[in-house]
Amino acid sequence: MPSKSTILKEFQEKINRTIIDFSDCSICGLCCKDEELTITEPDVNKISRNLQLDKKSFLDQYTHYNSATKETIMNMPCPFLKENRCTIYPIRPEICRNYPIFIVKKEGLVLFSDIEMCAQATHFYEVFLDFLLEHFPDVYEYTIKNFYEKSSENRIDNGKIRNAMYSIKHVEHFIEWLNTIENK
Repeated sequence: MPSKSTILKEFQEKINRTIIDFSDCSICGLCCKDEELTITEPDVNKISRNLQLDKKSFLDQYTHYNSATKETIMNMPCPFLKENRCTIYPIRPEICRNYPIFIVKKEGLVLFSDIEMCAQATHFYEVFLDFLLEHFPDVYEYTIKNFYEKSSENRIDNGKIRNAMYSIKHVEHFIEWLNTIENK
């Protein structure tokens, strides 16, 4: 039987594959131009090795260090973005692989983050809300009441939803539902 972390990772990949179908990511490229993208040590190692650069040269040329957050940040706009296409797509950083950010948490929850900062995420979320209205009206009502009618906890910023949390069960049902309507 697969471990819980393996199951969560597989579900994360399933979400990432599903969201790709919602729009052409190369249309805007905003996440590669305006977002602050943190790059991890394994990403630095993989990309620098693939570009045949030593780690220090890669860091000096393509990143900067944020001493306040103690994170390595990609220079923006992303130096690997050409004509709204990622030139290192197969080895892109983890944050890019998981963007728009739908993070599967150990607690059995899925965090939707920066929802309306990305056309794919916005479309995905709108269809998800329609699904909730039809299949889980109590969750839909909770969402409307807590994310639209109240702007607490900085979930809504200038009318745009920044973050929302849902159970894996609801997201799983949504993906299954999408697959059934696609196969009709």
